[in-house]
Amino acid sequence: MSGKKLKKLNREEIKPVKLLIRHRDSGLVEAQGFSIEELKRAGISIAEAKVLGIPIDEDRKYYIRENIEKLKRLVGRMGVRG
Repeated sequence: MSGKKLKKLNREEIKPVKLLIRHRDSGLVEAQGFSIEELKRAGISIAEAKVLGIPIDEDRKYYIRENIEKLKRLVGRMGVRG
């Protein structure tokens, strides 16, 4: 991330972002947080995600492209990318 000051998100800012995971029976279902791989592919460290208040699901080991795009849009709305 750039040297800009990070602003922690409140739950209302994060809640509209529906995270998805693949479920063997139901297809895509809602997730609890972004996987570490999704954060990496969006260019955000775990420490930065915690400062920003972005939910992390450390148990998931895979990524979903839609979640990466949502994460990039979320960070873009915050204006911390430069």
